[in-house]
Amino acid sequence: MINKFALAVIAVLLSNLVFSQGLIEVPLNTNPILLQKWNEIKNQKSALIKPSISDTLTLGSDGILDDFSKPGPFPDTSLWLDNYVFINRDYPIAPPTIGVATFDGVNEHGYPYNFLANQYTSGKADMLTSKRINLKGKTAADSIWLSFYYQPQGRGNAPESADSLIVEFGRKTQAYKTIHDTTFVTDTLYRFDSVSMTYVVASTYDSIAQIMDYTKPYDSVVWSHQWAHNGYPLATNDSSWHFVMLPVSDTAFLKGGFQFRFRNWATLSGNGDQWSIDDVFLATRLNRNDTLLDDVSFVYNPPSLLQTYTAMPWNHYQASAMRHSFNFVLRNNYNIGRNTHWYYNINDASGLWQSGGNNSGNVNPYSTSGYHIDINNYVLPTIPSLLTTGPTTYTFEQILSCGDINTRNDTVRLKQNFSNYYAYDDGSAESAFALGGTSMTVGELAQQFTSTILDTLRCIDIYFNPLWNDARLYSIVMKVWADNGAGQPDDAHVLYSDNINPPLSPNYDSAQYGPDHFIRYYLLQPLILPASTFYVGFLQNTNQFLNVGVDKRTNQSDKVFYNTTGTWYTSPYPGTLMMRAVFGSAAEFVGLNEIKKNDSEFSIYPNPANDRLYFQNNSLASNTKVLFTIMDVVGRTIVEGKSTTTEFIDISNLSEGVYFVRLQNEGSVSIQKFIKAK
Repeated sequence: MINKFALAVIAVLLSNLVFSQGLIEVPLNTNPILLQKWNEIKNQKSALIKPSISDTLTLGSDGILDDFSKPGPFPDTSLWLDNYVFINRDYPIAPPTIGVATFDGVNEHGYPYNFLANQYTSGKADMLTSKRINLKGKTAADSIWLSFYYQPQGRGNAPESADSLIVEFGRKTQAYKTIHDTTFVTDTLYRFDSVSMTYVVASTYDSIAQIMDYTKPYDSVVWSHQWAHNGYPLATNDSSWHFVMLPVSDTAFLKGGFQFRFRNWATLSGNGDQWSIDDVFLATRLNRNDTLLDDVSFVYNPPSLLQTYTAMPWNHYQASAMRHSFNFVLRNNYNIGRNTHWYYNINDASGLWQSGGNNSGNVNPYSTSGYHIDINNYVLPTIPSLLTTGPTTYTFEQILSCGDINTRNDTVRLKQNFSNYYAYDDGSAESAFALGGTSMTVGELAQQFTSTILDTLRCIDIYFNPLWNDARLYSIVMKVWADNGAGQPDDAHVLYSDNINPPLSPNYDSAQYGPDHFIRYYLLQPLILPASTFYVGFLQNTNQFLNVGVDKRTNQSDKVFYNTTGTWYTSPYPGTLMMRAVFGSAAEFVGLNEIKKNDSEFSIYPNPANDRLYFQNNSLASNTKVLFTIMDVVGRTIVEGKSTTTEFIDISNLSEGVYFVRLQNEGSVSIQKFIKAK
């Protein structure tokens, strides 16, 4: 069956093809951040252990608050029992405070709950369940309320009308357990006592009163529906957040072990149907109209220190690349102005302070004045001279101080990376772009970059995201274009094309992920580029959607180009392709330096190969030894040695997959791709 995402994409394609000429925007299937995090921790026994159901919170005078500003991607285990939702700062548009919890159709591992779910299914997806809260002794007169903000879609995929966000309250049922009593050689009935958190004898006339202590008592929770909202899309340019208050007044809940939880219904086949929530607050309020929270917060992370890029090669840095100035954007969620002090620091990789600035003033309530935007336009310093010592990272930190009740959202940081690549994206994909259509036979997708010095382009990093088809079945040709003088790729001046056999293909194997989940495609012949505007991308000979991740937090759509009709167009959709240009010296890329000749002088066979790999070169004598190096797809050396054309290279110990073999004899160098089969 075709799932809902597939039909939605086809519908968008049919309606927009005239305007987009074959480029469409599609939802994601997986969550790459969760995929990476889960791979990091899955072998750590202590990671993500769910707290015991006996854990209990106490509702104090300050209430219980989570604004999700604590770094994710999983919920705070001091407040929540499960890990399904995605804690992030990327999906929300203009949230009340920085950081949200996002509900979608993928599990805590980042994979769809059900890859085969179709358009007609909308099932139980994520949950966010509070730890147990002791409300014993509370009455309706205490006026306890649960409040939160919610936003559908955000920068992601809109939930449909069959989808929903739900809130439920939970109460414990009395737990009983039969335990064999060795004193009377009989079975005695025990009940769970919520005060002592132990099992005690259930019969009041039983004189033994034996207490059996269990760290994980066996009891159950009855959940009661309190609130729900059907899915809907945000209108264009809409950043609305909606506020909800729910009373906790039923005597059934005013006991020990009270819980609440959020759930969503979504299509279970991908990372779509998003809802985000913020400022979940359980507290004693005066009444329903007591909706304010004394909290001044940042809204987003700091911007890049660079004007155009989020990252650039360290040796390409020039003072003109720096952002001229930036603003502080604050939100006051209270009903009176707050006298607030805000400042910034820039520290180098060793933590040494490089620069800073500060200001103060009265931040008026958001309800009356909107965001507070500091108008002083802080001028950023030039990062010390040209970076000449190698890759480095600067930390850009923004801090505010106002004496409100929540300090967790008063500090935000950005790591400014000077490595070996140019990037516009922030490393997080919220959507994807793809080429396709029934009439398309060839398509090209490219992104524009402008380098500042002469250097060697070594790799193209691309984040491919799977949808419903396996893009690894289709071939791509990596390409580099010069600029045609009019701000477009120049088809008459293709600087690089790796039309090799067997061809390259999209990949999203987590084992091959580079930084931020990118697949690194090495140029077989490193390309020396002057300081100039150029374009990196690929050609596809299929009308299947080969989905490239898109960062919706940054928008460089005027630098995204596609060609399905012989004419280049810029993207009609906001967002930035997660495609990067990687530079560097030969020493940084082991096994790929000094490529001097093309591939035609050497050939390899068979391909695919099982246990033996042979090569040919008609210009060499049969006894000439050739140096060979076998590399994996990220350039790591796996096997190396020497061989002749009459001998073979033993590959029997290699795992199945794609490899490159580098063959070198004096001035002749060739890199060939081959597949190791069973």
